[in-house]
Amino acid sequence: MAERGFHLTTWTGRGAAGSVDIGRLDMLADGDDGIYMEAAAPVYPELNGSVPEVWHSPLPSPGSGPTGSGVIVGIIDSGVDVTHPSLIGPGGQTRILRLWDQGVSIGQGPAAYNYGSEWDAAAIGLHFLGSSAALPTVDTTGHGTAVAGIIASNGWGAGGYCVGVASSADLIVVKLAAARGVFPSTANVTDAVRYVFEVAEGLGKRAVVNLSQGSQLGPHDPNGQLEMQITDVLEVNAERILVTSAGNVGDAKAHASFQAVEGQSMDLDVDVPAGVGRHIVIDFWYDRADSLHFEVIDPNGDHSSTVTGNSGHYKFTNEFCVLSRVPNVHGVNANQMQIEVMAFGHHVTPGGWIVRITGDRVAGHRPLHAWLERGLLASPKFQDPFSDASCTATAPAAARGVTVAGSYRMSPTLGELAPSSSQGPDRNGNSLQLLTAPGAPITSCCPAALSNSMHLQVTGTSFAAAHVTGAIALMLEKQPTLTRDQVLKCLLQNSRTDNDTQAGPPTAWGAGKLNIHAALNCCTQAHP
Repeated sequence: MAERGFHLTTWTGRGAAGSVDIGRLDMLADGDDGIYMEAAAPVYPELNGSVPEVWHSPLPSPGSGPTGSGVIVGIIDSGVDVTHPSLIGPGGQTRILRLWDQGVSIGQGPAAYNYGSEWDAAAIGLHFLGSSAALPTVDTTGHGTAVAGIIASNGWGAGGYCVGVASSADLIVVKLAAARGVFPSTANVTDAVRYVFEVAEGLGKRAVVNLSQGSQLGPHDPNGQLEMQITDVLEVNAERILVTSAGNVGDAKAHASFQAVEGQSMDLDVDVPAGVGRHIVIDFWYDRADSLHFEVIDPNGDHSSTVTGNSGHYKFTNEFCVLSRVPNVHGVNANQMQIEVMAFGHHVTPGGWIVRITGDRVAGHRPLHAWLERGLLASPKFQDPFSDASCTATAPAAARGVTVAGSYRMSPTLGELAPSSSQGPDRNGNSLQLLTAPGAPITSCCPAALSNSMHLQVTGTSFAAAHVTGAIALMLEKQPTLTRDQVLKCLLQNSRTDNDTQAGPPTAWGAGKLNIHAALNCCTQAHP
């Protein structure tokens, strides 16, 4: 692949992440070698009362319970405000052992990667905490800092207020960004996960990674590109543990499914709002035994050509439409059809778009699934009767060995499922390793680059995942030799159920609500 222009950053054993200059794409695609390739998809950032809530028992008195001491938490996100007082340790020392900003080139990147800039704890102390100059890298969205606060805030920035779940844990931070300045992508995520574990293992410490980012595209299958690569990275060592957020599209009508019928056409209606951005993407996956024809109809009633083969394109009045089919995607055992509608110099025309799907041959028994990529200021939605809230958990939730966190409310009614919390199962009907934690709303740390306030209120499964990650850090302090499977077993089998979880749906609640007290007791018994 190198001779065709591919620059490798991570090889997991079954999949590769890297980059290629756009002028060499045709060269990369040449060759009949059976290699499946896909563009790295964009990923998106999907206390005080919530910490006692997840303990489900009185909090341990100071000094009597685990606080994550000696454990590393990897935060793969929008960065972290390293100067926030609640994320600084005794004597003003940083608790961040490594910081890799993938998107800046003002210093040396990690040795195994050829992009970004890396700082160790000494350099952070010198350039971030010991200098009045502009910080080399900042968290401008607040997402990563809020995640870090829920996991590891010691409360020193607010007189003991907003103490995180694992207030003594150390951190390794990766600020996601593509090497060439575009959106962070699934390739960046794979690099980041591998990096955190390799650094932690080099330091001789246990680590748990929090990934509160995800992609709505892909097959939602353990053998999807991101899921497969994450699984491969985890399976290098049975002690590698990763928590990912389920996503926040449970009520967004971002997924549709139906059974195609041979000889019949079905119209999948897509409502495109104003402000969606300059492109929309619809990702279809269907049984490899089926032959389906696809046609796109714009809000003005203009029809594209019908695509029966592997690709086609059409020029509407205001947009250009590309339909790309990949038959029998390796490992996934399904056909993919991806439709992209692109506008130039303006947003995609709002209104009702239609994808007409005709069953030429329907020999399989699995339904067709479709997912929408989220928009810029507003997102497109599938319309009834085919919109489906199940199977909405974002990649890499279907990866093997990954812990998935959904979200429930702290207010106005404590314990209710957050309607936006994405759901399982995966596309094949397999349950996710899912539990829920508080995520709506949560007060956590706010970066100085965003506001003068020390704290902000956040909502979403990203912050539910942070509670679960913090819980695992406590478990690893208590029993440092726990394996990934033992941690998952203790979390899932000891999740609590109540009237809220029994009301369903089970695809959203998973095993139930996080119960730290019971999980800690379990890990002692699992590994005395």
